Amino acid sequence: MRNPEYCASREYRKKEHCAPVGRAEPQLIEFARKFVMRCKKIGIPVYVSIYTQNTVCIEHCTLNFLELPPKGFEIFGHLGKEMADQNQMPIVWGGTNAPDTWSIDQASPWLMK
Repeated sequence: MRNPEYCASREYRKKEHCAPVGRAEPQLIEFARKFVMRCKKIGIPVYVSIYTQNTVCIEHCTLNFLELPPKGFEIFGHLGKEMADQNQMPIVWGGTNAPDTWSIDQASPWLMK
């Protein structure tokens, strides 16, 4: 899941903030920016793939979510929830609050409450 070498690459710098924000909620844009930077700081290369008005999809750059290690979902969820809580942002992952119900199709969407 960690790939600090990729985080330092030119390819990653081009990708990390490339999704058009359109009419996305300002808090959602700020959450995504902070989440991507937090992950990069610890060597996890993620990027924003899609913004809608109330949703942002954040993907891992070098792994499909099916390839994440067993604790990958927990780490991804923990980092995002921590970011939202610390910044008092009303954002949840995949529309569910229960970590034991997260599934592969809920891995990347972050939603405004």
